[in-house]
Amino acid sequence: MSAIDRRWTPARARLVLDLAKREIRTRFAGSHLGILWVFFVPLLSSLVFVLIFSILMRGTMSGLYKGITFSELYFLGFAPWLFMSDVIARATSIVRENRSLIRNLQFDHRLLPISMCSSTTVAHLVVVALGVLLVLVNGH
Repeated sequence: MSAIDRRWTPARARLVLDLAKREIRTRFAGSHLGILWVFFVPLLSSLVFVLIFSILMRGTMSGLYKGITFSELYFLGFAPWLFMSDVIARATSIVRENRSLIRNLQFDHRLLPISMCSSTTVAHLVVVALGVLLVLVNGH
């Protein structure tokens, strides 16, 4: 038996891209909005947190963070945590969902988490872009 070549090649990059596209398509395939849910889920959860803590609870920042709105602090601090929690939650099931690929001896199983992180990154770029926009609009 020969060892699997573990070098990063253009073929491996294409495979990761194809796996990420497949995961994005299949994750919300049965829903009414389809692929739009990939962007709506992190965006809507972020907007709910901002609405609850900055408007309904009238959260204000003091001390070192005085002058920074809660929405800016949320998008710069909590959005990366939301991304990581999504990655960890999806990573627990990635092997089970792709067991047919894992059983193939020539398949490098380390590509599955990379593709899953890539697809999750696409979904959370909307939240990061909104955070950067808020920071730029408020002049920080």
